[in-house]
Amino acid sequence: MVGNLKRFLYFVLFCGVIITPSYSYAQCADTYDRINKKCITQYIPQMKVKKILAVDPEKLEELRDKTYFYQTGSGHLGKFTVKSAYVSKNECSVFLQATTYIGNRTYNPSATFTIKREYDSWSSDRAGFDQVSGNDFFLSIDKKRCILASDSAKVTFYKKTEEVSLFTGNTFLENTAYFLIGLAVFLVASSVFREEEQFKAQESLEDADGSDADKKVVNDVVLKYSRPFFKRYFSPIVQGMKNKKKLKEKYKISPAIRNAVASLNGVIEAKEI
Repeated sequence: MVGNLKRFLYFVLFCGVIITPSYSYAQCADTYDRINKKCITQYIPQMKVKKILAVDPEKLEELRDKTYFYQTGSGHLGKFTVKSAYVSKNECSVFLQATTYIGNRTYNPSATFTIKREYDSWSSDRAGFDQVSGNDFFLSIDKKRCILASDSAKVTFYKKTEEVSLFTGNTFLENTAYFLIGLAVFLVASSVFREEEQFKAQESLEDADGSDADKKVVNDVVLKYSRPFFKRYFSPIVQGMKNKKKLKEKYKISPAIRNAVASLNGVIEAKEI
């Protein structure tokens, strides 16, 4: 049975490894990290130079996780998502998570824009999203509003993507992990209950075969609650010791101790000591 269980667990893990690529490399996913270059390529016809978003104090939370696709001035495709934004009377900032695909590698540009108001004049902040372009996007004040816009880059809105769970991996592997944890808990619990049932059955047989002296009610509280514990956990360990006979001869119970044990109204048998 144990061998069959091991084979089943290996089969579940193998299926998880095989199915993982189909989930992780879906072309257009709902999470930012799973969007690849093939998905972005489909949106090239929709890309254009434009104002991307306005940072309004009342709508900062709505900007979070909005994802856009872009093509830099050098022709490289990429994606970015809004992580946070801040605006006040004298400052405006936007933090993006960006990824640009350059050949067979990816490039993660610095995507933090911050502008400040000094001497009644607002500054502007520009950045290139590949290693060649320098003016792909910029943050500035336009008609008293903080605006992030594209300059030499073309951009289009994709969707508001979902945040990736801290439990990395796809849903199948996550559910498989929960299943295996539950299975392990079930096997351990069933083993414990099985041993407990066997012990109860054996104890019932011993009580049925015991003499009337063994069935006397225990009046001592300490003996009443300690005897089952020692009989359940301590006695089997002693019975299973390899040198039990030698120890029994070495620490042989004297007649005086036997008489003292016998005087305890049959509560503890001498063989249990």
